[in-house]
Amino acid sequence: MGWTLAAIAELIGGRVAGRGDRIVQGIASLGAAGPDDLTLVVSPQHLPAFLGSSAAAAIVPEGVEAPGRD
Repeated sequence: MGWTLAAIAELIGGRVAGRGDRIVQGIASLGAAGPDDLTLVVSPQHLPAFLGSSAAAAIVPEGVEAPGRD
């Protein structure tokens, strides 16, 4: 069973930019995240690594956008 991005955003007080109905199955580091995983981008300098990763989605700091991702 997974969680929708919308449900996770509500739990952590965040917002979804993109598909809130996307289901993720796990949480993984940026380097290990697969297509069903949520990851964390702690600073804008890590955005290129996220954009090149297989991660389904990322939690990013407020005000940081990940262009090219749903």
